[in-house]
Amino acid sequence: MPDPVSIVISNYNYSRFLDRSIGSVLQQDYPHVEAIVVDDASTDHSPAIIKSYGDRIRPHLKTSNGGHAAAFNTGFAISNGSIVFFLDADDYLYPDAVSKVVEAWQASTAQLHFRLHLVDEQEQVKDVFPPPEWPFDTGDVTPKLLHRGRYQTTVTSGLAFSRSALEPIMPIPEEEFRQGADGYLATLAPLRGDVQALESPLGAYRIHGSNHSVFGADSDVIRPGIPT
Repeated sequence: MPDPVSIVISNYNYSRFLDRSIGSVLQQDYPHVEAIVVDDASTDHSPAIIKSYGDRIRPHLKTSNGGHAAAFNTGFAISNGSIVFFLDADDYLYPDAVSKVVEAWQASTAQLHFRLHLVDEQEQVKDVFPPPEWPFDTGDVTPKLLHRGRYQTTVTSGLAFSRSALEPIMPIPEEEFRQGADGYLATLAPLRGDVQALESPLGAYRIHGSNHSVFGADSDVIRPGIPT
């Protein structure tokens, strides 16, 4: 049996997008994907949607809102995969995303990043993020982190991590990273191994009127606290 892969969906009041996000995980063509959905005390219809999936997913419905890091920590704590994705609930993955990541994965990989299509609420593709003219950094990015505190990577839904790289750095400090928890992970995980990149978009980042956070002026890089 192939090694399991965990996908942790973090959700807060994104009921109108949640079915698409969960469905994209359940429709992966890789044979052993664990779908974990963490609801961060939503006040919309999200809990009912999550419950409707029964045992096809592993749900965790929080009773108090803790933010980005708290949702990541909760999902990771109940996950089993040797590779872990963190997917925002308003985004989605393409059916071959996991299989392509697994195929490219190497023993030294701590983090793999891939591009995402930027889509609108109707899932019409508007652009690619990061743009193809912005090359990803790969390999040992420690020198760039030590020199500049940054390197070229992407946002939450375009990242996959090795469990062995996450275990020493989890849990994420929850108060400091109520937003931008992926910045914490993408800064520390590469200290545990190499960074790999796949150029083809493997999913979609949805731009809509109520994104919990938006791209900043220097969003071509991830640093602790960069909103995603």
